[in-house]
Amino acid sequence: MRIKNNIKTHLEYLGYALVPNKDLNAHIFMKPGMPTVFVQQMTNNRLVVNSLYEFNQNGFSNRLGLLNYVNHLNMHSYVSTYTIDNRKLGFCAIYTGLYDRVEFGQFMEAFEHDSTTLMDNTPDSKLFLMQDCPKIDSDL
Repeated sequence: MRIKNNIKTHLEYLGYALVPNKDLNAHIFMKPGMPTVFVQQMTNNRLVVNSLYEFNQNGFSNRLGLLNYVNHLNMHSYVSTYTIDNRKLGFCAIYTGLYDRVEFGQFMEAFEHDSTTLMDNTPDSKLFLMQDCPKIDSDL
């Protein structure tokens, strides 16, 4: 389902750019300093916003630590729910209700907090989300 024009306009106002995409199930938005955002309009009053990060080798070798990290994110997030699947840490939030400029702005502010501030302030983000460095790691 296509997203409503007022949602698209609001995201552009917040600095997101719509990425051309032939798949109309999800619209892709990008903004500097933010992960790529996938937006799906499920119904007239339900919008799903999600993103993902790939986790590194530490996620496989320290599975319990990764699960504790995800639990920590879920306990401290404003609107997002975090999950892990294969090599990815996914998170999504659902905006419900008819579009309201103030409410949608607050929702996106909370989603951006979960996408950046929360993750930046969680020490295990560096442990599980930084890229693997095989050259450096091989010297250990």
